[in-house]
Amino acid sequence: MGFDGICGPLATKRPLSDIAGPMAPQGVVSFVVTMVALVVGGLSVVAAHGAAARSARAFAACSLFAAVFAASNVAIVASESERVVVFFAGLVYLGAGLYGAAALELAAALAGRAMPTADRVLAAGSCALGACGLVPGLVTEGPLRRRAAWLGLTYCDATPTWLADLAGAFAGLAMLWVVVRGLQLARQGHGTGRTLAFGGLAMALAAVSDTLAFANLTRLPYLVDFAFLVTVCVTGAALARANVEQAAALELASQALSAAQDQLVRQKQLAALGEMSAIIAHEVRSPVAVIYNVLSLLRRHEGTKSPEVAELMTTLGDEALRLKRLVDDLLDFARPLAVRFDEHAVEPIVKGAIAAARAEGAGEVEFAPSGDLPPFYGDDELLRRALVNLVRNAHETTPGVRIQVSCASADDRLRISVVDSGAGVPDQNREHIFKPFYTTRPCGSGLGLSLVKKVAEAHDGTASFEPTPGGGATFTLAFPLRGAA
Repeated sequence: MGFDGICGPLATKRPLSDIAGPMAPQGVVSFVVTMVALVVGGLSVVAAHGAAARSARAFAACSLFAAVFAASNVAIVASESERVVVFFAGLVYLGAGLYGAAALELAAALAGRAMPTADRVLAAGSCALGACGLVPGLVTEGPLRRRAAWLGLTYCDATPTWLADLAGAFAGLAMLWVVVRGLQLARQGHGTGRTLAFGGLAMALAAVSDTLAFANLTRLPYLVDFAFLVTVCVTGAALARANVEQAAALELASQALSAAQDQLVRQKQLAALGEMSAIIAHEVRSPVAVIYNVLSLLRRHEGTKSPEVAELMTTLGDEALRLKRLVDDLLDFARPLAVRFDEHAVEPIVKGAIAAARAEGAGEVEFAPSGDLPPFYGDDELLRRALVNLVRNAHETTPGVRIQVSCASADDRLRISVVDSGAGVPDQNREHIFKPFYTTRPCGSGLGLSLVKKVAEAHDGTASFEPTPGGGATFTLAFPLRGAA
């Protein structure tokens, strides 16, 4: 069955008595289109949710009206009564008119806007004229006319009235306008736009072909049923793909939002910890200074020269030093880093950090310099303190362990690694080692590695960990080179 696409009447068909079987091949095609349209439309309704709900509902309406069109053709093919053929031919016009209006609504839904005035006029005219098909004899009438087509198909067409010509013209014009809207969507980068334009063009061309066939200018079978089948399947697949992509994009956005919220919470927690750390550090700093002064005075006193007292004073001095180091770490953690960017040679910074760590009892630390290292662009004092923390962390984790510091440049990054052959980091602790106040040592503050990470990030760099082959840990600071893209 076809409908008036541009310049001709919409035709209906039924089998003649000489066609064998209860349903001719053209009826089978219409039945398949009906079932496919109902299934695809139903799935679209079930999947309608969120931002895509409007376009899913519009497509479901397109599928429903395509099913009305095709089901009416099934009834026509299966009937021998002229009255039945004329009635269902009117329903064909109804399905075509409503489909055109639904397709225009689908184009507006995909564009994310209300239907423009021109589209509304076309949709209203298409619906109103299609609704005339509900009145028997108003759109189609007798007598019926036979037409032979290729593939041995024979049609018996109802006679259209002038109102049928107008209804067909409106439906065809709506399809052409859908092509225009689809191309506009495609130019805007909407992936479904081309599919929408293809469907509208297929419907319009099928309508023209059926108009020529009705006028006996060609022996082609009526093609609108096939056009409906292709359009519903292709458009449904495109919308499903778009919905899957949209769902994936929403999931990524949700994950990004969740990560941003976690980061905000973490920053607030760190700010609170920093404020508390600053208060504690300032309160403890004065008593620590008093302890150092008293120790200095006691060492000069004659009564403290005995080995036993000297040993106790040494222990007291070591603990006071550890407490002073904790106060310094708390203050470093609490205060914002003021980075003074400048170019510095890497080797003197590393050697200075190793010397400072040795002075604190880190033992032997090897340095493996690399020739032609690019300069470090950043704050040399902050880098030195970060390296001291890494060397100190390796020594305190496994006292007497072999420690090596190496430097290299690759991938527009300056990399400084501190490698030890100690006990390493257990798997369950690896994701926590850079968190503030996380430590597995009884005397650790849990701030050393978090300060290292803070220094690296202040330079737009990274601090990372990986196990050392054969046992141990490797901590690497990576900084972008100046002028690197």
